[in-house]
Amino acid sequence: MRPTPRQLLTLALAAFVVYALARGPAPQPDACAGPANGEGTADWYRMSLLRCTAKDLIARDVVAGRMSLLAAAALFRELNELPPRLNCEVPMRYLCYGLTSQMPGHTPDERLCRQVLLRVEDFLNEERPGCVEHAFAAVTAEYRDALRRQGRVCLPPPRDPGAVDAWLRRAREATRRASREALPPSSDSASGD
Repeated sequence: MRPTPRQLLTLALAAFVVYALARGPAPQPDACAGPANGEGTADWYRMSLLRCTAKDLIARDVVAGRMSLLAAAALFRELNELPPRLNCEVPMRYLCYGLTSQMPGHTPDERLCRQVLLRVEDFLNEERPGCVEHAFAAVTAEYRDALRRQGRVCLPPPRDPGAVDAWLRRAREATRRASREALPPSSDSASGD
């Protein structure tokens, strides 16, 4: 007796469930989740905020043409290495959406480029929604060229440590500026004194 399509589908689904249960949950990166046992929570939060702000500023420079994609990815690598170390290797294999999902992410350097491209794409969607595809194509030209020439993307070696410190200073300034702008005016300034 031949199995019916419904029986085959049921068998395939059952096999998938067994596979998924045996495999377990996807591995979680050790440092992406936050500080362990609440230790150093304030420092972890402050550094995470600075790192995210610095990455956003770098992505804006990439869009503006002031920095190449590969140089930005190399800076992301250095920012990820700052304590507390940020290991997003696992999620970057799976986490991509929109135009970034079309970019290869086979090597660690390619995944760092994808980290930059996700931020670039988010910035473009927020600030320049009418020209996302055109601007994204311009940013990824260097990436595609490296793949064509070498078969993979190779990031430049680590830069001067002062460069990362400079980006963190810019991030601190941007965070302070945003905090001041978010605060309502004080009652003294509202009265005209």
